[in-house]
Amino acid sequence: MFAVEPRLRGGLKCGRPDAGLLQDFTARALHVPADCQIIAENPHKWVVAAGRTEYVVRDRRRELAVSRRKFPRISHLVHRAERLAHIAPTRVRQTIRCELAMVRKRVFERPSRVMVNIGAGRWQARNWRVLDHQGTWYRYAPFFVDYDHDLTSPHPLPFADHSVDLFYSEHVFEHLTDTCCAAVFRELRRCLRDSGGLRIVVPDAELIHRRFAERNARFFAPWMQIHNATLTEAFLILVAHPREPFDEDEVARRHATMPRGAFLDHCRRNLAYDRDRAGEHINWFDEDKLARMLRDAGFRRVERSAGQRSCFLEMRGPAFDRRAWYSLHVDAWP
Repeated sequence: MFAVEPRLRGGLKCGRPDAGLLQDFTARALHVPADCQIIAENPHKWVVAAGRTEYVVRDRRRELAVSRRKFPRISHLVHRAERLAHIAPTRVRQTIRCELAMVRKRVFERPSRVMVNIGAGRWQARNWRVLDHQGTWYRYAPFFVDYDHDLTSPHPLPFADHSVDLFYSEHVFEHLTDTCCAAVFRELRRCLRDSGGLRIVVPDAELIHRRFAERNARFFAPWMQIHNATLTEAFLILVAHPREPFDEDEVARRHATMPRGAFLDHCRRNLAYDRDRAGEHINWFDEDKLARMLRDAGFRRVERSAGQRSCFLEMRGPAFDRRAWYSLHVDAWP
């Protein structure tokens, strides 16, 4: 303990210990950095934090009693929780990891670039943000979404002009009409910096059309199993989800006689966006159609790539291009 001087007590209460108090700490072998901060105070007690150390200073009449203790950073607590999650059941473990990832994003990440995943829902990647809108079809905790925006609304995206570095979207635009997609593409162009970029991933309609001509049951097996569907039904689920009974023979005849674009447009006729059926595909894209729409929106350069082969290194890794085997991948520059 050491003698209290009025200036020291005043220095503590001002929100930052003054030089005299720091000298007294040093004399007591309590090496407190000059940037230590007061994190709590009352008339007889102050808690001063410096790094991972707390200094509790108590006023005992005419003297100060100083004690010191270590305390863990939040990041260390998060790390411990991640380690403990390994022993939890699978579903609990996944939930814990998702929530801890959100804590890391909200508290610790300070990205130097603005990178946004459009329509990602329950998704996370380091330094990335999510723009989405929770409806009746997709349900997830709201803290996954950084920017709440309905892509089907007439409102502009919640970004200033030329303020975003990268946009990414995987399997979103096949759920929207051409008119809506064109409006969103124009908004993406408006928001992107001149040095920025866009990557769009959608089901590859040309590949799907070709596999249907081959009657490739192995290709359509996942949808046939999930939906208990025939091969023709699985094909339509991928390009334009049927909402009324159809004749499979008629679909096969039109497929064999009509050009690909005209046939796919025929399949999606009368389909409009329905919030209660937002997970259904109501649109199709091949390379020509997507590139044309992006150029019409103002993108000067559009290139096709493959899964995990984006020209933008920030859009590679396990969080991206997760359905590459039946997808079309396109990179675009403003």
